[in-house]
Amino acid sequence: MKKLLLLSATMISSAIAFAQNDIVITGTKKVTEELAPKAVVDSLHKRFPDAKAVEYFQVDSNVVKRGWTVTEEDNLDPGSSIDRYTISFKRDNMKYYGLYKADGTLIMSKMQETDAALPDAVKATLKKMAGEDYKGWKLQSKTYFHQVNYDKSKSYYEIVATKGDEKKKVYLTPDGTVTKVK
Repeated sequence: MKKLLLLSATMISSAIAFAQNDIVITGTKKVTEELAPKAVVDSLHKRFPDAKAVEYFQVDSNVVKRGWTVTEEDNLDPGSSIDRYTISFKRDNMKYYGLYKADGTLIMSKMQETDAALPDAVKATLKKMAGEDYKGWKLQSKTYFHQVNYDKSKSYYEIVATKGDEKKKVYLTPDGTVTKVK
């Protein structure tokens, strides 16, 4: 009974901590640095020696097979097969998430940089769009995303603009190509 109460308290405190960060890694259980494999901790510190406020999560291997995502729900099933770990941290205007094997091998990562400096090609595309179909729209935010999945890599910019009560999100590649407007 005492173990069940301790586990419940841990899960509740993890849920509160997640709510404060507005993100939760799906299918995970938050753990301390001491409970994370040394190889994962060492790999993180090698890549990001100045990482602060690092959070560690155990990840069910079945969740990884279905697709590793960062969402607002935490649902690690009891009896899960834990063989992956996710780390997350913030640094200045950057959020970083990494999915590791227990041996410290980085499998996937996602980086999000708010108020990102835009490349000239992206600026030129936005300027052209503002002069054509989007007159009167005001820039609200610009975020850079870089996602690495095994040997594939994807980088894009998300631009949020408003005009009155209307809101648009424009997604562009670093070379200025518009991939989607929502």
